[in-house]
Amino acid sequence: MSDNLSTRRVDAIMEIVSDDTVDVSECQFFNLIAGESFDWKDDEEMDLAGVNGRATVWNHINLYAPKVFVLSPPCTLYSALVNMWGRKAMGEAKYQKLREEADRLLSFACEIGLHQLRCRRHFVFEHPDGASSWKTGPLLHLSQQPGVIVTRFDQCRFGLRSPGSQQPIRKRTRLVHNVPQLGQAFDGAFCQCTVPHRRIEGSENGVQLSSLCETYPPLMVETMLAAIRAEVSVEFIN
Repeated sequence: MSDNLSTRRVDAIMEIVSDDTVDVSECQFFNLIAGESFDWKDDEEMDLAGVNGRATVWNHINLYAPKVFVLSPPCTLYSALVNMWGRKAMGEAKYQKLREEADRLLSFACEIGLHQLRCRRHFVFEHPDGASSWKTGPLLHLSQQPGVIVTRFDQCRFGLRSPGSQQPIRKRTRLVHNVPQLGQAFDGAFCQCTVPHRRIEGSENGVQLSSLCETYPPLMVETMLAAIRAEVSVEFIN
């Protein structure tokens, strides 16, 4: 039985993200099928904050019934720095417009998470641990559902480094999900660095650090996919 599980490919992983957070091409190495990746930034033909864009995503969900949906909507408008400094710099009218769009995307992601729960499938929602998004109604509601797990960890434990100096970048992160194996792999994996951390500001080697940190480091992706694979394998056994 276990030999069959090790070679069996399982249902698709889909994601709706604010950047290429999960390299879905890695799925093949874990016998997982990479589904569609919806990126709000790079897909100019589909506005995920609009009705048509959301309808396209729901069509994919209903057609392919992804076993796991990774959700990482834009978090910039929920950061403390934006609220302290960026809000004033961009002007209140522009801030409110961007915040309304961010709230729509956040609510949409939470709707998908709830749908996955109702269908007895899996979801993973990720945002920085300090983001104010965790205090919003839709995300509080999702986090409080039966079977949902809250997991916190530091990305420096999974290889997040600045591109030039290779200083570790902590970036404390929070997941809400219903993948117990994911909790075992990540929960409490906090910093053990013995050197100073690089702040997420400015750039190194021509790379904007805030943009760099929107993408998960390879070890984090591999750990996440391995945990998902292990969880699905347990379900096959049961």
